[in-house]
Order: sequence, then structure tokens, then C-alpha cells
Amino acid sequence: MTAPFIDWPIYKPTAEKNLYGWLSHEEHFARLLKDRTDPIVIEIGSFYGKTAHHLLSTYPTMQLYCIDPWMPYAELTKYDMDLVFKQWQTNLWEFRDRVEALRMTSVEGLLTLENYYVDLVYIDGAHDEMHCYSDVAVASMLHPSATICGDDYNMPGVRKAVNLFAKENNLTIKHDTDHSSFWEFVQ
Repeated sequence: MTAPFIDWPIYKPTAEKNLYGWLSHEEHFARLLKDRTDPIVIEIGSFYGKTAHHLLSTYPTMQLYCIDPWMPYAELTKYDMDLVFKQWQTNLWEFRDRVEALRMTSVEGLLTLENYYVDLVYIDGAHDEMHCYSDVAVASMLHPSATICGDDYNMPGVRKAVNLFAKENNLTIKHDTDHSSFWEFVQ
């Protein structure tokens, strides 16, 4: 693949697979993607690729675009993000024909994919209100027919951003209040 997508290395990176991270939304993905034969998904915030690995393992015809700058920021200052990205490549090596990395900000990545058809945009990037609102607004504007959903509704910045965007656009928020931080917009 060519720019803006990051080319996969010729040989598999030497790191061992390590799917560090968080994943608790399998049932929500199953519900949202159940009628899609060849789903096309954007993931904002991929980190080590645990969610990406689950999606690609579960949906063998999925095309996935992972947007993440893989660079230090307020929430992830203790990580060497170049090493995290190499680990992401190792973790998703077996799916390299169906997953693309866009190593850039979420807005830059969404704009890059503006003319792509997308079934679902999963937002799990920065958790502050400003960045989350931007992710939600740009994803909704560029992909109006896609399901827009995400993680960390339990975090104040995410909750404020999602609630504000829903209020401004007359959308209903569906979220699991019992045990999950998953959210989605419902028309």
C-alpha cells in the first residue's frame, strides 16, 4: 500500500505477540456487525491492537483502518510509542492484508479516509473532551451513514463530548450502564 498508509515491513517484526490492552465490547461489535458481510471499520486509537486483533479474528472479511499517531501524549507518557507501534505490527501481522495503519492524528486520518465507504467508526482515542468531541464530530460529518460508537463513556471528558454532540445533533446515546463503557449514537 502507498502513503498515507504505513507499509508493512518485509519480514515479521521479531517481538513476541503481546495483546496488552483492554477489550470488553465483543457483544456490542457482534450486534452492530451481525448483518454486514464485508464490514469496513475505522478504529481511532489502536495502541497495541487488541481490539483490532479481536475484530479481524472474528470477522474474516473485514477491512480495518487503524488511526493512531503512536506518539506520546498526556495519557501515555510512560510508553515508547515507536516500540508500541512495532508491537502493533507484530500483533496484527497475520492480518496485514486486511488492516492498514494511519500513523497520524484522528482528524488527519479521518480526512484521509473521507471518500471511503465505512460501516462503523469505533472511537477509543484521546479521552479529553476537546479531542473526543473533535473525533465524534469529524467522524459523523465525513461518514454520516456509519455507526459511530466508542469506549470510555465512563470517563468525564468522553461523556461530556458525546453528550454535547448528541444534544447538538438531536441524537440518542445508547450505552450499557451495568458493566461497560461502550456508547453508540442511535438516530
